[in-house]
Amino acid sequence: MRTGRWAQRRLERRLIRVHAELDEARSEVTVAEEQLVAFTDDADEAKVRSLVSENRFDAQTADHATRHREVMQRALDHARQRVEELAATELELLSKLEP
Repeated sequence: MRTGRWAQRRLERRLIRVHAELDEARSEVTVAEEQLVAFTDDADEAKVRSLVSENRFDAQTADHATRHREVMQRALDHARQRVEELAATELELLSKLEP
């Protein structure tokens, strides 16, 4: 089925927007991965510190650091899912684009 010129241009504009969103989402994944590494290191260090010191404050700090790591993991998972969704949308739009 052949689409009209107006519909084709609209499709092209949407493809450009989706591609820009995809680039941004990929950047968010990269940042979230780096942050997760840092939060994981902090949580591991705090856990070791709490085991060695047996101090209540250190245990609370370790729990807090672990929760931060878990939140960052969920944020990373969400960002990765968004990339997958946008990539699928981009492929769908590309398949509709007429040569």
